[in-house]
Amino acid sequence: TFRDICPIDTVLCDQINRLVVDHHPEVASFRNYLDNMRHYKEADGIDLRRMNTDVLTLMNLRDREAQRRGYKGYVQMVLRSEGLTMDWVHTMLRTYIEQNISYSKRLVRLYDLSMENWYEGLRTIGALEGVNHIRITDQLHRLFGIDNGQIRIFRKPAEVPCYAAEIDENEFWINVESIDSLYDLMRYFHELAQGFTMALNEEAGVARILSNGYLETGAALIHQVVRELLPLQVRAKYDDLRLLENMRTAIDSIFELDLWFSDMDPMALYQSYYQVLVEEISDAENWWKNAFRSVDPMYTYNYVIADQLAIHYTQTLKEASGNHLHLWAEKMKTDILADGNSRNIYEKFSGHTQAFA
Repeated sequence: TFRDICPIDTVLCDQINRLVVDHHPEVASFRNYLDNMRHYKEADGIDLRRMNTDVLTLMNLRDREAQRRGYKGYVQMVLRSEGLTMDWVHTMLRTYIEQNISYSKRLVRLYDLSMENWYEGLRTIGALEGVNHIRITDQLHRLFGIDNGQIRIFRKPAEVPCYAAEIDENEFWINVESIDSLYDLMRYFHELAQGFTMALNEEAGVARILSNGYLETGAALIHQVVRELLPLQVRAKYDDLRLLENMRTAIDSIFELDLWFSDMDPMALYQSYYQVLVEEISDAENWWKNAFRSVDPMYTYNYVIADQLAIHYTQTLKEASGNHLHLWAEKMKTDILADGNSRNIYEKFSGHTQAFA
């Protein structure tokens, strides 16, 4: 296979193979079909039976193309492309859920969250009391030494998702929604932090191509600096929002991982996992709405890993440098961000935290 004869690092080969599979004409065409909801609309809603069948068909197509390239399946290929294993990711996610489920369930009850109102409910948590996101953005630019003109910020149309993108080596765009809640603020800084992660990469060639895990870990590191710049009165609610988002994505990830291998009905599997967090599940037929349905398969676990790495790493920075954020920024650049994908992102942390030893 290509991986056997690849003249460069095998993880980079796996990343290339993932791109090849995701852009395979049949995979890409079917994914684009699936993304067009007009294909599934009926007079009284969505054709759920056909949607459910097509989601599973797309998963099988990805599996088939990965197997043609010498992997056991799509999951193994993706995890190898991040330098991870199934057992490690599964254990990490389950441990995270076990450690945080009690407090998360209290928050779910406190804010009356359900799977149906999840994102609308998160927007009711906390307030933008005393928060000036423009001032914090300027502070981040100064701390990390990034010219304000390098990162352009756009207000996204309703039908377009938030994103960060490298246009060229000196220009980066982020597309964000209006900031009307603390949750919107968190999403804004997440995309901005991804833009910073790209901008701080000094490498060229293949080492400039950042893996999903790298991009999310860099963003989580910079987000830790954002947290320190927030007014004290909003940090607790901000932390609650990040916890709830991580808990949701941890469950999303285990559900997706097990769906690739389970013979269990997807609705029943969905219900069994999400009942851990939300007691009453009334939308199990909408299990297909998760991000893995089309454009973001095997992705959401990166959020949880990244956040945990960033928390442990910044704790070591606090112990060494106190709350001197300019020292944090300098260490983040030299230890993790400047040399891009020339080293596996998780190996970069080996000398700085034992959190994932």
